Amino acid sequence: MIIALLISLIMGAQDFLLIPNIDKHARKQVESKEVAHSIKVIVKELSKKQKEFNKEQGDNWKKLEGIKSTDTDEYSMILEDLKKTRKVLQDLQKEARKEIANMLTEEEWNNIYLSASKDFEKHKKGANKTFEKLDKRFSKLEKSISKEIEPELRKDELLSIVSRFKEQFYGGIKKQNDLYFNNPELWKYEADAQTINETISRANEIRMAYLDAFVKSRIQLIEFTTEKERQKIIRRLNKLF
Repeated sequence: MIIALLISLIMGAQDFLLIPNIDKHARKQVESKEVAHSIKVIVKELSKKQKEFNKEQGDNWKKLEGIKSTDTDEYSMILEDLKKTRKVLQDLQKEARKEIANMLTEEEWNNIYLSASKDFEKHKKGANKTFEKLDKRFSKLEKSISKEIEPELRKDELLSIVSRFKEQFYGGIKKQNDLYFNNPELWKYEADAQTINETISRANEIRMAYLDAFVKSRIQLIEFTTEKERQKIIRRLNKLF
């Protein structure tokens, strides 16, 4: 299980509302040592909250993985919890960004942004590597279906379910990455609350769409398999995350 990867996808690098490693770059680009230190304190506290969030999200996701029924209400309750805890962290991120921006001049902000260009590229490369890891896990899931399922007609139907989910999942991740990495308005010093809120709202819509697709695919795989057949298949499905 790669819970850390899922957390990264739904609330990790691409969801930072701060310039990556802003505290490190502030030390070099901000004249006031006091301001630079204050930024460091804010980032450190936010990082602590992020770890708490990751643990809570991980615990909730384990509950979802443990569901063996096709009752959509069970899944919906957990997804709602995931959404609520995410909103709490997002509110903290927004407040941290506002505090830091208020400490900086526009020139300082822009200098920090330029200084962090390599860090943005690093996050982009990390996002691309995500697909390489997922490709391997999807391949193992497909192999499990091919091995465990007979006859061919039912096997083809299950592989089709997985293929549709993969397309939706990858499409959602790409949209999220584009929203953060190719959205210059988000990174402007004067980016207003509306721009930030709209970006977060759109990211959440994308995220919930592929999580809903995951739940629907999981339910279909359970419906079209026997208990014996689905053991390895569901285990492989869970390992996508």
